Amino acid sequence: MHITDAPFVDTSAADLTHQLGLGQIPALASLTVGAVDLYVLGASHQVRVGDWSETVACLPGRSSHLPAVITSPGYTFTAKVHTYGREGLTARVRELKAHVQGHPNGLVVVFQGDPLALTAMTTTADAVGMHWNTWHVYPQHGQIVTTESWLAPLESGMA
Repeated sequence: MHITDAPFVDTSAADLTHQLGLGQIPALASLTVGAVDLYVLGASHQVRVGDWSETVACLPGRSSHLPAVITSPGYTFTAKVHTYGREGLTARVRELKAHVQGHPNGLVVVFQGDPLALTAMTTTADAVGMHWNTWHVYPQHGQIVTTESWLAPLESGMA
């Protein structure tokens, strides 16, 4: 687990946008697993596979919109927003930390100011493709944004 003194950059699920193909954004923490690079950016994330990238973040100059589902040849993305009361959020964050810390390819970044403020990521990769999950916790709104993505191997024509 990585604890940062960086403040939360994003403020809520409503401020997030999904973008493909952005250049690398400076990260607070990262994890490389095979060809997959996971980056925590404030309370958001970027995943890079070679020159390909998925970014979920508050991006200046871009309208906020986090789609529930995106599908294209070789790529699938889903996002859900879950809302909890403080007690439920505390329990869910405890479960989430245990899950990601126990995952062989997990990354957890906890932010200063609220013990529930965190971003977590896991990834797996095999011959079928690359898969990752992310969790973005916005305790000030009782929200956890979960995303799940799958990318076919780039060699198979996905770009």
